Amino acid sequence: MKQYVFISLFLYLFLLVAGCKAKGQILLVSEGKAQMNIVIPNKPTANEQKAATILQRYIKLIAGVQPLIEKETSFRGEAGIYVGDTYRGSKFYSKKLAPEALLIATDNNNMYLKGGSGKGIIYAVYTLLDTYFGCKKWSNERPYIAVNPSLSIPKGIEDVQAPAMQFRQVYFPATVEDEFLDWHKLHRLDDLWGLWGHKMNKILPPEKYFASHPEYFALVNGKRNPAQPDFSNKEVLKITIDYLRKAFEQNPDATYWSISINDDARYTQTPEAQAIDNIEGGPTGTLLRFVNEVAKAFPDKQFTTLAYLYASKPPRVTSPANNVIPILSSVDAYRTKPLATEPSAAAFRSHLEGWAAISKRVFVWDYYTQFTNYLSPFPDLHTLQPNIQYLQQHKVAGVFAQGSDDTYADAAPLKTYLLAKLLWNPNIDFEKEKNSFIEGYYGNAALAVKKYFNALQDYFEKFGKRLDIYGNPVNDIKGFLQPEHIDVLSNYLDDAEALAKADKKIAQHVQQLRLSLEYTVLQQSKFFGLDKYGYLQWNADKEQYEVKPNWLQRVQKFVANCKAFNVKLLNEDGVTPEQYEASWIALLNKPCVTSKAINADIQLTTPFEEDNINKGKRTLIDGVEGDIDFSYNWLLFYRKAIEATIQFKKNTDIKTVDIPMLHYPRHSIFCAAKLALYGSKDGKQFELIQTQVPNFNISSETKTGSVYRFSFKLNDRYNALKIVATPLEKNPDWLPYGKLITLAASEIAVY
Repeated sequence: MKQYVFISLFLYLFLLVAGCKAKGQILLVSEGKAQMNIVIPNKPTANEQKAATILQRYIKLIAGVQPLIEKETSFRGEAGIYVGDTYRGSKFYSKKLAPEALLIATDNNNMYLKGGSGKGIIYAVYTLLDTYFGCKKWSNERPYIAVNPSLSIPKGIEDVQAPAMQFRQVYFPATVEDEFLDWHKLHRLDDLWGLWGHKMNKILPPEKYFASHPEYFALVNGKRNPAQPDFSNKEVLKITIDYLRKAFEQNPDATYWSISINDDARYTQTPEAQAIDNIEGGPTGTLLRFVNEVAKAFPDKQFTTLAYLYASKPPRVTSPANNVIPILSSVDAYRTKPLATEPSAAAFRSHLEGWAAISKRVFVWDYYTQFTNYLSPFPDLHTLQPNIQYLQQHKVAGVFAQGSDDTYADAAPLKTYLLAKLLWNPNIDFEKEKNSFIEGYYGNAALAVKKYFNALQDYFEKFGKRLDIYGNPVNDIKGFLQPEHIDVLSNYLDDAEALAKADKKIAQHVQQLRLSLEYTVLQQSKFFGLDKYGYLQWNADKEQYEVKPNWLQRVQKFVANCKAFNVKLLNEDGVTPEQYEASWIALLNKPCVTSKAINADIQLTTPFEEDNINKGKRTLIDGVEGDIDFSYNWLLFYRKAIEATIQFKKNTDIKTVDIPMLHYPRHSIFCAAKLALYGSKDGKQFELIQTQVPNFNISSETKTGSVYRFSFKLNDRYNALKIVATPLEKNPDWLPYGKLITLAASEIAVY
């Protein structure tokens, strides 16, 4: 695609004639000449100067003419484009604009662009370019330039806009570009916060203080724990105030400072804290009183605190100080329905109403992708507008719309564009804006892409059970992502690619969109395994299963496309495309030896977690071993020993038995503390063959997942085998309070 898109000759001639003859129009450029210059205040601010320069550059791109930028006292023209707080502009519009608000106005001869504090004037210029001059910034790629050599604007405009949200961040890849942010009137939290999120460990580092001052940290079940500060301790308050005083000097331009709990559900239980919490109705009381004391020490600063985990519920008595803003999280809500009606959002709604009743302002941390699988289809478009409208109606003044950061996720460009529009004005014509984006970003392929999005949404509404930000493409394998639906969706994208073939950039946009379907096929194939749609097939000549032809090439093509289309990570755990490819290669290179347990009978004494996607008890003998994604091909057992009995049809020669156990402490999944294997010659009486324990400390804190394999050498004949896996007796000290130790078992391979 060329750098800038040019209109057709017919449209060129039409605009030329219309621009010259139009009544009620102010002509800015005509017949290759600028009809007016840009006028700025005598002492322009940095943003006013920047806004004028942006406008000058884009008029040159649109009309081929670069108007001059003049200061107001030296301007001698009859008409001008007044940018910023000029004398002429103030006479025309004397009302004070709200922070970041914008004005685009015209009289019979002049145009006026004004802005409230902050970047309001820059927003005014980009809104002028987008709304009135037809230029578009669909993504962080080069903008669309609506070339027009006779540039004009209607007379009598008075377009005043103010943001619905005081803080507006959309956390998807396009927002890494500064111009995209300014064009769409968005923020970047790193530009606003001196401290963001869970930062008490930075203010009060356990490695510095815990050994010498354990009393600075939470008293949990009678024992000091470095997981949280003791917010009832006056010395902790003093250390926090001293830290912030120095931080303000180092970062005087920061707008907000976060004083929040660490990312852990434990809280201090000192007598002082318990006395406060009894009055306040919960441990939020001790925290909020601490935050208010910090805010009192710096009345000219603004503080945020995360109303999260144990701090979600508002206190009974204490209200946030005027310079304290609670930030609520909707992390527990599914995206099946809008927040106003979604059953899983009931607690969030209750907490929001409570905080809104006692707070001057509230911010919300909301979620717009599937964090366990960024590429998994995540059809949440039906919730975007009602969610932002609901938040605005409940005193929410800022939204951190978390996506996938700087790595591509499913439909990220479309969601970014729509969320930016909604955070500025929740009452936009949503369908109009959605169609406008699809037509602009997907060009000739737009009709097929619309069919794709509409079909995906229809499938979800008819077959989707729940949309979970921690789900995966296997969850809906019998629902909206069933293979037959994937085939239909793929056909729409085939059509889109054919329509976009002549335009390389548009074709790339479609190919990027297709990544979600291909990822779904690959992930589901691991679940299907030996069944239809799996990555394995039966070889009758060799009488064994083998990898389907060209499957490795399919994986490699997918990974190559990930690298080409800005997929840096596949999930928030940090799995890269290269690591994904390596895991597939390891899986495909495994010897295809058929387990003797595949056609056996299996019985479980202990029940497993039904919500996890699995094939029931057959998961343990279906020939498909799970990987570190515990959401499928694993049976989960919450704080229970696993007892499984495999009954063969007859006495069977058995040389080895391999039993994989998942170890993923971050998700409270632990390898078995011990695993015992029993054998029976008659299927009734069992004798212990061997007990094994892992060869590593399973209580250690680790963030990465791994599969530990118990391997037994038998070289004997058995009619039945029994496996008993025993979990840890108690939670490790570092495991967040309330987490249940989980055992995860997969394919029991018998050879």
